[in-house]
Order: sequence, then C-alpha cells, then structure tokens
Amino acid sequence: MTKQTWLKPLYGLIGFATTAMPVWAQTGGGTASDIGVDQTIKPAPSKGENLKDTIVGFINYFLLILGLVAVGFIIYAGVKMLTSQGNESKVKEGTKMITYAIIGLLVIFLAYAIVAWVANVTPNTNPTT
Repeated sequence: MTKQTWLKPLYGLIGFATTAMPVWAQTGGGTASDIGVDQTIKPAPSKGENLKDTIVGFINYFLLILGLVAVGFIIYAGVKMLTSQGNESKVKEGTKMITYAIIGLLVIFLAYAIVAWVANVTPNTNPTT
C-alpha cells in the first residue's frame, strides 16, 4: 500500500471528525426556542401582518438572493484563478471579479442595515384595521 493510498481515508476521517456538528449542550434538553434559534429574521410574513413587515420581508429575500449570487461569483472567480494554469490575464480577471463581488457584498450588507434601520424607525401601521 503506497503512502498516498492510506492517507486518503485518514484525511477523510480527520475531515469528518472536525466537522462542526450541532449539539444541544447546556440547553436543559429544551427546544430550539430555548436557545433563540427560532428568533431569526422572517423573510416572508404571513397573512394578517402589516404592510411594512411584508415589504421588509420581500426586500430581505431579494438581498438574500443577491448575497448568494455574490458568493457564487467569488467561488466562480476562485475556480477561474485556480484553473488559469499560469495565464496572467485569467488570474487578473479572477482577482477583479473577487474584488467586485466583495464590494457588492458590502453594498448588500449596507442595504440590509439601512432597511433594518428604516424598519425600526417607522411606526407599525395596519391599514386594514
């Protein structure tokens, strides 16, 4: 058995052992609400909520999709750089794509912060009361 052959399962075992796994330590065996897991941002409000929550929910969905697209561009640019085989122009293209995607992520985070601030400042009104 060669060195490379027996190292592959070892690396797999190390990778599996170091993977973060969810645990319920120190929660008293309770539910997800005991540790605040259910207190996340609700992207799509249910019926009966006010117009502000509905608009904020749709904006949050849109920003989530944009964030996923930006992360996808970062991954694509990284793969492009790795497969460039030393071609300087492809490496520069990948670097430029990563830079623009990070700037896009910063704009998305700023937009999310602005939406959250405006949502907290504006009063809740229900036009169908």
